[in-house]
Amino acid sequence: MHSAGGETLEGGGGGVAPEGDESTLRRFISLQADTLLVLAPRRLPTLACPASNTDRAISIVTSVGFRQLPMQEYIDAARTLAPDIVVGMGDVVYYPRGGGGGGGGGLPESTTTTTTTKTPSLKRISKMEDRTLVWTRELVEELSHGSRNAGQSSTPALFVPILPIAHPHQQIYLDHLVESLHLPQDTTTGIISGLALYDAASTLDLPPPLRSLPRLCLAEPVDPHVLLRDVALGVDLVTVPFIGAATDGGIALDFRFGSPSPSPPSPPSPPSPLGVDMWDSAHSTSLTPLSTGCTCHTCRTHHRAYLQHLLVAKEMLGWVLLQIHNLHVMDAFFAAVRASLAAGGSERFEEDRRAFARAYEPDLPPKSGLGPRVRGYQFKANGPGEPKRNEPAYRTLDDSGPLAVPFPDIA
Repeated sequence: MHSAGGETLEGGGGGVAPEGDESTLRRFISLQADTLLVLAPRRLPTLACPASNTDRAISIVTSVGFRQLPMQEYIDAARTLAPDIVVGMGDVVYYPRGGGGGGGGGLPESTTTTTTTKTPSLKRISKMEDRTLVWTRELVEELSHGSRNAGQSSTPALFVPILPIAHPHQQIYLDHLVESLHLPQDTTTGIISGLALYDAASTLDLPPPLRSLPRLCLAEPVDPHVLLRDVALGVDLVTVPFIGAATDGGIALDFRFGSPSPSPPSPPSPPSPLGVDMWDSAHSTSLTPLSTGCTCHTCRTHHRAYLQHLLVAKEMLGWVLLQIHNLHVMDAFFAAVRASLAAGGSERFEEDRRAFARAYEPDLPPKSGLGPRVRGYQFKANGPGEPKRNEPAYRTLDDSGPLAVPFPDIA
């Protein structure tokens, strides 16, 4: 479970008292005990902020707008909220994505509004390394000393950031991490437990002492093909923001990893779509589940016609049922990935990955209907005179716009 530090601070939670060693944040969001809780500085997907990072703070976006998150405030939050994993603050530069979307096949633009692929200037890269090094040292020391002084039985695992720049440009920072790993575990730097990557390709040139650490990728994959590529590069934990994007777009995910017959059929069949557009009126009379063979609550108790009706009626229950289904599909997807790796290692995984690429289309289907109302924190305004993102909820009865439907003649 990924939780943004700035978002948590905006929402408050000081009135929630933990019981024993229970995490304050876990109790505040009512998260079950067997789910991994990750606290990171930024929300996902991330928006490019108008203000730049400073030597003591990063710019973030929350549900109430843009703000600065000072390093000390994040340290205090990490110590107080006590998650399982704390992601260190990195001086990462986000740029607005040009054009109208990425490889998501038309999913809501909130999923592809930022990118880190643009290379910063050499002067900016040097500053990124210096700031991240200072912030990592402070976070390690504060978390370690704070846990001892407070008498806590455990300290959150710290996943230090690896910047999305060439490794030679952050060599001093990487050398510091390597030196920290060789110190005894009872020192202030002994709590480094993993790496937080902003680009899965960063795994390729890691120093050998860092390669044994777990890797959490905070990139923004746009479809399951990208997820499989990241796993092939050596990523252990991933964030999947396209689940929410697909749900908002009315897309029911429909794919499975692992093929019982690795060899392609002859003649090869056309690839299947990665999802079903539930806004399509063809589903209005369909009594079949969202996905054949799916055992999620939505598919066991409801059918496509009911879900399509909920979406057309703008009932929030429609998106809730769709999210339940999409989460179930992704749970089964990752379970199959783990089973493939356990059964035959990387060779079996690559075989299943190639079969998946043959079986499914390269992109998620485009959305054709309107999702829930877009909130201000889901996009960045481009200036005055910008068209409204949401259609009006009400209109006068004599309006001849697209929502005005004439009554049929009564015989």
